[in-house]
Amino acid sequence: MKKFPASKGDSDECHKNTRFMGEGCERQTSKDSGTMWLWLLGLMLPAAIGISILLPRYTTKKVRYYACFTCYILNLTILSFAMMPYFFLRPKNLRNMKVYSKYGQIIAEFMGFNWLVRNKNILKKHKTAMILSNHQSSLDILGTMHVIALEETGLVVNVAKKELFHTPLGQALRMCGSIFIDRSNAESAMTTLQKSSRTLRQSKAKLWVFPEGTRNTSGGLLPFKRGAFICAIEAQVPIIPVVFSPYYFMDRSKKIFDTGTCIISVLEDIPTEGLQMRDLNNLMDRVYNLMSAEYEKLKEEVEREV
Repeated sequence: MKKFPASKGDSDECHKNTRFMGEGCERQTSKDSGTMWLWLLGLMLPAAIGISILLPRYTTKKVRYYACFTCYILNLTILSFAMMPYFFLRPKNLRNMKVYSKYGQIIAEFMGFNWLVRNKNILKKHKTAMILSNHQSSLDILGTMHVIALEETGLVVNVAKKELFHTPLGQALRMCGSIFIDRSNAESAMTTLQKSSRTLRQSKAKLWVFPEGTRNTSGGLLPFKRGAFICAIEAQVPIIPVVFSPYYFMDRSKKIFDTGTCIISVLEDIPTEGLQMRDLNNLMDRVYNLMSAEYEKLKEEVEREV
């Protein structure tokens, strides 16, 4: 039987149909792949959250150490993402931090440790103040959130390190009105602090600062930086010292993270009204000595409990 060659038009149409079929298959494959990943995410995310919550409670001591930090990082990250739609309704509103902190309190419960806040009524004496606290661990973030969630605390502006800015936590803090400082640039950090302290009275908020400037894992308190004290004198706002007890239930070197309680002691406010820059060193020494003495008292107390 004689075969007739396809005309040029028929050949082009054939190629066109083949190309369309190929593109259709690619689109379908891409769609199926996307659906599959959504299903996997939908199944894996709750499973990961569940495991991160359960592992700290039902595991060996060494595994518990890593499980607790996994629970901490994972759930804080998920919380940061989950709160974003709410934050977008009122960006950089300081009341966002109150809501964020209330949910943050639950993470510590997942990990099996508690916070005991003493003298919290001192916090409600002043709507505008400078809160200064010692800094021992990344867990201090949860302790800070616990205090901020209290009704007595009022509104708070957090001071965070610039390195956090591009993390989910950093973006959540930004939407809560927190400020970020560059610790490697003292002049820039000072300028940022001064701008924030000038607006404290207007916003009727407290500024929370870690005056040591970095985490101290060796025990005791590191020497304080001058920035927060300069700002307190310039703004003429009182200083409220807050001291975290040692995390006796956690030992990095031995990879131990037991259950326990961290005591957060709020000390009497220190007025700065009438103080001038010549009083700066005396003010720093006074606050440092008070906080250092309280830390040593708390250290002895928790050691007796162990």
